[in-house]
Amino acid sequence: MEFTNTNDQSEFNSGLSIVFLLHDIKKALIQARLDKDYDARFSLLDEYCSELVAQLPDPEKIKKWRGVEEKQEDYRNKCQKALQKIEETLRLKKNKIEMENIEIFSAWTYSLKKLQQDLGIGMPKKADARYAMGGR
Repeated sequence: MEFTNTNDQSEFNSGLSIVFLLHDIKKALIQARLDKDYDARFSLLDEYCSELVAQLPDPEKIKKWRGVEEKQEDYRNKCQKALQKIEETLRLKKNKIEMENIEIFSAWTYSLKKLQQDLGIGMPKKADARYAMGGR
């Protein structure tokens, strides 16, 4: 059996690797949240954001995507400030981390999950099953 790599197969495999990468990032995010590891959570959210923003269609051509990068950058900045406050609280051995500093991480996570859904990444298409089964 001779293997031929068509453009469709290449696109499918590329899409599949992105889905697996995002899945791994989201699994690690869950663990970081459970461990209350805010440094790891910030880094994972930043990576998740980078991967999704790289998949955005050209916002100049498609009006729907205008402002998405700026919105994600705003979340990133807010989380970075919250992380600094959390680290200061832990350094000073205060008993309680303010909820608003934790909630911004959840808001960014939700925003990224919604962006992933809007982009259709990880959402199966009818044609995907055919390629997964090796057919056309």
